Amino acid sequence: LLPAALDLLRYHFHYAETMLGPEILPVHPEPDPDQAWVRPLKLAEGVRLVPFHYEIIDLLDLEGANLSEISEFLRPVGSNALFIRRGPEVWCESLEEDFYRLLRSSNGRTSPQQIFAGSVEPDQGLEMLAFALAEGLLVPATP
Repeated sequence: LLPAALDLLRYHFHYAETMLGPEILPVHPEPDPDQAWVRPLKLAEGVRLVPFHYEIIDLLDLEGANLSEISEFLRPVGSNALFIRRGPEVWCESLEEDFYRLLRSSNGRTSPQQIFAGSVEPDQGLEMLAFALAEGLLVPATP
């Protein structure tokens, strides 16, 4: 029961903190991912990456279930979620592993090219990067 309880607490904590934090807005015009591919990037202020024991979308689908029901119906397969605020709403999205790695590893010192070297084809990496830039999730690292 403990992993389910921790996930629920973690979800509500990060939801509340995201609601109080800065808004993440899409960027217009969209930045050029080809230029950003070789430059260090960092997470935009207000983006939260949160690990969970259970798949967060499945956990949210069981809204109102008690801890024993959650433990009975779900397997603790783990997931990583993105929390951002858009206007008066908090968005919580489960992240695919490569996209999570891009966001998590964008520390202001490492380029997306370095993050994905040898593990993701450049065209796939550029597609993920273009989305992250357009949505305002990643920003240029300041020198």
